[in-house]
Amino acid sequence: MKNQNNQATIVITKNDIAKANDLFRQTMIETPRHKILMTAGVIGSPHLQEVITQIRVFKKFTEGNDPHGEHDFGSVVVNREKFFWKLTITI
Repeated sequence: MKNQNNQATIVITKNDIAKANDLFRQTMIETPRHKILMTAGVIGSPHLQEVITQIRVFKKFTEGNDPHGEHDFGSVVVNREKFFWKLTITI
């Protein structure tokens, strides 16, 4: 695809973003563009490993919790405590 200056452009769809977010969430492999950040409350949780596991296997995306279809936000409940997570890709 070319832009108005006849330069090649890349088209990234929300499906591409969802796939990239799923891959990072499931593997949690850090790269220069993928960093894992957590609040002190999450890091200090005695259930940290279970929280991470639940985020990695999360698949309950719906129109209500994923209105843009990018798989970039969710929540999990571990030991009756709700943990929210958010993914942001830098390109």
